[in-house]
Amino acid sequence: MSQPAQLLRLQRIDDQLRAGKQRLGEVIQGMNEPQSLLDLRESAETAQQTLAAAQTKQRDLELQFAGLSSKHKESNDHLYSGKIKNSRELADLQQEVQMLQRRKEFLEEDVLENLELVEAAAEKVADANEVLAAAETEWQVKYKDLQAEKIALATSLNGLIGRRKQRMATIDKRMLKTYLQLSQKKRNGVAVATLKINKCTGCQTTQPAMIVKQVEQGELVYCNSCGRILVQA
Repeated sequence: MSQPAQLLRLQRIDDQLRAGKQRLGEVIQGMNEPQSLLDLRESAETAQQTLAAAQTKQRDLELQFAGLSSKHKESNDHLYSGKIKNSRELADLQQEVQMLQRRKEFLEEDVLENLELVEAAAEKVADANEVLAAAETEWQVKYKDLQAEKIALATSLNGLIGRRKQRMATIDKRMLKTYLQLSQKKRNGVAVATLKINKCTGCQTTQPAMIVKQVEQGELVYCNSCGRILVQA
C-alpha cells in the first residue's frame, strides 16, 4: 500500500476519533440535569413552602379560635351564673360576651378561608410532585442510556487511539509531519482528498493529467488548488 493511501486510512481513523470525541463531549454535557427538570423541582419546592406557610397559619388561627372560644364560654357562663347582682357589672359583662362572640365569628371566617387555601396548596403540591416524579423517572432512563453510551464511546476511542498509533508507525516520518500540519490548517482536519473522475474531492477542482498519473502511481501529490494530498479513490 502506498504512503498516501496509508495517510488516507490514518485520516479516516482521525475522522472517527474527532467525531467520537465530539459526541463524548455532548454525552457528558447531556448527563447534567436538564433545566426543565430543575425548574420542576423548584416549582415543587415552592409549592411545598406555600403549603407549609398556609398550614402554619392554620394552626395559629385554630389556636386563637380555641382560646377565644374558651374565653367566650367562660364569660358567657359567668354572665348566666346568677352570681352577678350589680346591673352595671352585668351590662359590662354582657357587652364583653357580645364582643367576644363577634370576634369569634370573624376569626371563624378566617379559619375557614385559610383552610381553603391549605387544601388548594395541598392539591398544587400533589400535582407538582406527580409531574416531578414522572420527569425524574424519564430522566433516570435517559441518564442510564447516556452513561452506557459514554462507556461505549470511551471504549471505542481507546481502540481507535491504538489503531492510530499502529497506522502512524507505518508512515514515513516526513510525510506524517506534512499530514499533521495540513490537518491543523484544513477545515475539519481533512488533509487527504481522493481523486474521483480527475477531480479533487476536497475542492472539486479538476486536476491536470500529469497529477492524475502521479496519483495513480501512488506518488505523494498535492491538489494544485487546495493543497491537499491526493489519493486514488
